[in-house]
Formats: sequence, structure tokens, C-alpha cells
Amino acid sequence: MHALAFHPDGRRLATGSRSRVRVWDALTGNRIWEQTAGGWLSSVFAAAFSPGGRRLVTGGADNTVRIWAASDGEELLRLRHDHVVFGVAFSPDGFRVASASADRTVRLWDSTGGDPMLRITHDQVVTDVAFSPEGARLASASADRSVHVWSLGGDALLRLRHDHPVKAVDFSPDGGRLATAGDDGCVRLWDAGTGHQRLLVRHAAAVKDVAFSPDGRWLATASADRTAGLWSTADGARALRVQHHGPVLCVAFAPDGGWLASGSEDKTLKLTPVPDA
Repeated sequence: MHALAFHPDGRRLATGSRSRVRVWDALTGNRIWEQTAGGWLSSVFAAAFSPGGRRLVTGGADNTVRIWAASDGEELLRLRHDHVVFGVAFSPDGFRVASASADRTVRLWDSTGGDPMLRITHDQVVTDVAFSPEGARLASASADRSVHVWSLGGDALLRLRHDHPVKAVDFSPDGGRLATAGDDGCVRLWDAGTGHQRLLVRHAAAVKDVAFSPDGRWLATASADRTAGLWSTADGARALRVQHHGPVLCVAFAPDGGWLASGSEDKTLKLTPVPDA
């Protein structure tokens, strides 16, 4: 399982895996719908619901960004990169979709008609992308060991450097911080305005995904060391360790912050209560 996304109502959960996009009832575990995406040998690497919950965007190994009706899985739109798509995100107003690709580009699209709005180039593969909560900034993570923050006009606002390829980026709910993680197993928190950084935590292997809790108190991590972690953003203390049998590739919080979902290469999805939520 490569991708996870909670629906804004908290009752549904989207997953992306080899060739399949599925939406589940998060309370019962029943499958609501599934679609084949990109053929049997393709993988779905990223997923995100629109803010209103009516659409689901995915990106995958078939070089496409696809937008689906969240209710029944009807494909509404298909957008194309020149290589694998590793990251997707809806803007907070739902009007735009951002995508990150192995073709070394970040692209911004009109989410209704699919018209291209912006193209930004990195030096190497782009692995993840995230909108700021107010919708005016876009962060991109890359194998070129950098994270950039851009205006929606394409102006470079901030460049953050890692010592190894970066795999994941997320804005805090207030937009003031960025969390980044990569192949060195380190998770860093940055001031999204000044670029000041501190090391938050270190896993025993590469970190594949990060996510802030809705209240900003916690940061979830997914690691190739077969664990998902829950960490205090105040002091880096670990509050939760979720063990899987294979590398953990994705994490997501329920909209109310009460549950943490973690998905693994071992084909399992775990829902774990968040302490003191």
C-alpha cells in the first residue's frame, strides 16, 4: 500500500496500491468502490481528497494524475506527466491540483478542466508536494536533496537543504512550519518563513511519509524500518509506535485527529487511536 487519504467526513478512507484505487468505510472496513488505475503492472503512489470531499485525486506509475468522483469512482479527468507521479495535492479552495513527478517537474493544474497553470523544474526527481493552508504557497520535495517553497506564480520563496534525497513534505495546520523527511531517516521541522530548522526525530531507516495532526500537536512518520511513529512537535517525544511486517509507506490522520492510519508494503492498513486526542 503506497497511499492513504481520509475523506473530510472521516468515515471514508482512500488507498492506493498496485494497480488499484479503493475507497473504504473507515468504521466497518467494507469496500465502497475500487477502480483499476494504469493497468495491472502500475502502482498508485499518491492520493488526496478535495476539501469538499466530492473528488479524489491520485498519481501513479502510469505517468498520470487522475481525478475521480469520490462517491462512486467515476473517472472525471486524466492529466499526463512524462514520468511516474509520486505526489498529488488539492489546493485548499479545491480549484487547483498540484503534482510531483519523476520527470523532475512540479505542475499546477485547473482541477475542473485540466488546463496547465504552472510548471516548475527541479534538478532531479520530485517526490512530494503540499499546499500551505492559506493556499498561497506550494512546497516540493526532491531527490536533489532540497525542499522548495514557491508562490503560486512560480517565484522561489525558500530553499531548504537536506544531506540526502527528500521523500516527504507537509505544512503545519497554521502554515508556520514545514516537516520534511528523507532517505537518511531524519525528520526535520522548519520555520516556513525563515528556514530555521531543528531535527525532530530519527528513524533507523528511510522515512517515506510525514503528516501533521489537524491540531499541529503531533507529527506522524512512515519508515522503511517497518514502523509508523507519532511524535510531539513540541519536544520530539514519541507517543506511539505502530509495528508492521514490512516497510511503512504512508500515514494519515483522521480529520478529527482521533485516529492514525498507516499503510505498509506488507499489504496491511492499521488504524490506531491517537493518545489524548
